[in-house]
Amino acid sequence: MPQGLADRLAARIPGFGIAALLVTVLAAVALSGGTASAPVEAEPPLAMRTLRFADLPQGSIAVLDAATGATLARFTAGEGGFLRGGLRGLVRERRLDGGGAEAPFILAAWRDGRLTFEDSTTGRVLELHAYGQTNAEAFARFLTAREMTP
Repeated sequence: MPQGLADRLAARIPGFGIAALLVTVLAAVALSGGTASAPVEAEPPLAMRTLRFADLPQGSIAVLDAATGATLARFTAGEGGFLRGGLRGLVRERRLDGGGAEAPFILAAWRDGRLTFEDSTTGRVLELHAYGQTNAEAFARFLTAREMTP
């Protein structure tokens, strides 16, 4: 093999390796569905609450305790941006899977400090601290919230 051809091939080998690694990672993500799955927990959560969300007039939403039906919070249009964004994504996936709006979402605090928000229909789990402390706190308050007075 001529020396010039060998030098050109040697120069391209790192690029081929990187491309192969990228293809492998993308294939693994595609085969896994690209979504997070609920971790297998050895112990029950420290705190847990099932929640439902209801659309109200003029773009407002209500956060409800799924077990009692009590209203825990209301957000007018323009409030609760992170909460609305997280819900929008989960509800979209739920609709694509053919699920209805009545199934609750599960908010849980774990011994290791994690806070998770799970769609009980699809099994999709959001690790809330991954979105920052302030955003996690937007959900964490519902673990201890009391019923709103009308």
